[in-house]
Amino acid sequence: KWELYFNPTTNNLITKIPLFYETSTPSTGIDLKGVMRSFNSWSSSDGYLLYDSSFPQNSYTEIGDHDTSYYSLSDDANSNWDPAAVSAIHNSKITYDYFLNTHNRNSIDNNGTAITSWVNVTSDGQPVFNAYWSSGVMRYGTGADGSENMAIALDVAGHEFTHGVIENTAGLQYQNQSGALNESFADIFGAMIDRDDWYIGEDLKSPYGQYDYLRDMRYPSTTGQPGHMDDYLHLPNTSDGDWGGVHYNSGIQNRAFYLLSEGLTDEGIGTSIGKRKAETLAYETLLKLAYDSEFVDSANTMIL
Repeated sequence: KWELYFNPTTNNLITKIPLFYETSTPSTGIDLKGVMRSFNSWSSSDGYLLYDSSFPQNSYTEIGDHDTSYYSLSDDANSNWDPAAVSAIHNSKITYDYFLNTHNRNSIDNNGTAITSWVNVTSDGQPVFNAYWSSGVMRYGTGADGSENMAIALDVAGHEFTHGVIENTAGLQYQNQSGALNESFADIFGAMIDRDDWYIGEDLKSPYGQYDYLRDMRYPSTTGQPGHMDDYLHLPNTSDGDWGGVHYNSGIQNRAFYLLSEGLTDEGIGTSIGKRKAETLAYETLLKLAYDSEFVDSANTMIL
């Protein structure tokens, strides 16, 4: 027997939960970085399913495989796991813990909602160099043209999780300035979860462009993003125009956040407040913004 969940708008199947679990099992597996990770799985008649009921609080996290439209599974609790699925469950746990411990937020909706990820996503059978949030699910592509699998990157996982947080807070419209803020907040918290540098997606080894990373929050121009409102890109609000340049103009707030956190001090142009204070301000700002907020609204909210 299965419990099925459908998107009420599209009628697409979001996830299915088997009703034949036997027991939660401490498990281990090798992730995409070649590191042994610990997690819980469920022992069932089909094998061990990547379904971890230890987080969120009073809920669960599940990893599905795009190819099979079923849970990622193994015949052994401590071996034979798909490394992409292991990376996804590990990064989900780090991301969940960050929001809980840093911002006192219990999962995406602050009410302990389940965390669902799909790995090895393709498009019409072709490899995909993309990760995205859709219908309450984080989806990680296979990677393409020599890149790593998208599930490898902790900051990408944090980015996609944050899109869910945004959907459940400010609800920033995905177009023009509000959409650029949506992308920027996702980058900000992705960078704070994977806080050793200011790059986004450096573990992906992007085969496109001069650099391995997707974006640089310190110097957005390295990947074609503006870093100041003077350079704002007025792109059409169409798919070809990136819905008004949401992935481009996000560099404006990204650099502002870097300067606030460290850059003013590091570049000798002022005094920064540190990542800890800056990430708190960013989260508090997100909670206060409206769906149609623009850069000036975010800036004013963050400093007042």
